[in-house]
Amino acid sequence: MALRRRRALALVSLLLVSYVVGSVWLAEVLITPERRLPRPEPGLEPTDVTLLTSDGLTLAAWLVEPVLPARATVLLFHGKDGCRQANRLAWLAAQGYRGLAVDARAHGASEGEYTSFGWHERRDVAAAVAWARATWPGTALVLWGTSQGAAAAVCWLGDVAGQEPLPDGAILESLYPDIDTALRRRVERRLGSSASALALPALALTRATALLRLALDADALDMVARLSELPPLPLLLGTGGLDDYAPPEDLARLAAAAPWAVSALAPGRGHGDLLRDEQGPWALAVASFLEAVSLGAPPAEEEPADARRAGEATASGGRSGR
Repeated sequence: MALRRRRALALVSLLLVSYVVGSVWLAEVLITPERRLPRPEPGLEPTDVTLLTSDGLTLAAWLVEPVLPARATVLLFHGKDGCRQANRLAWLAAQGYRGLAVDARAHGASEGEYTSFGWHERRDVAAAVAWARATWPGTALVLWGTSQGAAAAVCWLGDVAGQEPLPDGAILESLYPDIDTALRRRVERRLGSSASALALPALALTRATALLRLALDADALDMVARLSELPPLPLLLGTGGLDDYAPPEDLARLAAAAPWAVSALAPGRGHGDLLRDEQGPWALAVASFLEAVSLGAPPAEEEPADARRAGEATASGGRSGR
């Protein structure tokens, strides 16, 4: 009997240690991005731009100008594990818009070690906005963030609302509703459905570890609450019909928090690939939104599904060789 009790205690202790070690490991995985260096699209010759954040990090960026005078300036912020989006720069230039794509901290060729789901990345947005406004004063300015990049844009908007002019519009693509939902979905996606069922009891410890490592408060990453507190500004929310990280039900929650926003669903698209079809519903929704913003008109919804409510530095003179 005593032997059985000792074995049971040993097994319980092993499981507890495994949960703690596994939670710490998973937290480290979630906040440490995979670095990918960007590559220009064929025929695209972006200009290298260097930005400096308020907390002293150097960020790498690409600038692409359209052939004709730019109708507006669009700042691109990618998601976790991503980098400068050359395909979007090419698409924007073809539509007549100037594009500045930024490698977020700890991504691409930018400095930094950890990612923070958009909170500290809000300083990256601030650096890009300040540089763009100083370089092209008076030009219409639009933020276009994807996933974590969208969260960074929302966090920055919340910081500056009522203190400095807001941009002329924002496009928030594949945005998570809150950090708890975002972490849970990423754990499920990384470990699989069967393993995640065992890991979910340790998710609270993973969450606490990740937030502690980043000196973060979970409330700061509640995107639904943050959107509800923003003053109305031209806003386009979108996600893919097959997005496991930011599914359509998340888009509905975000749209309810910002009832003035236009929403678009891209059927058959997953996380972060909404613009893969340059004539698809998302591309048409973005083109319509940018057209309205550049003309100073309020963006309008389109039927049937192109855009409907859900019911979400210093520039160097050389050319990039990457």
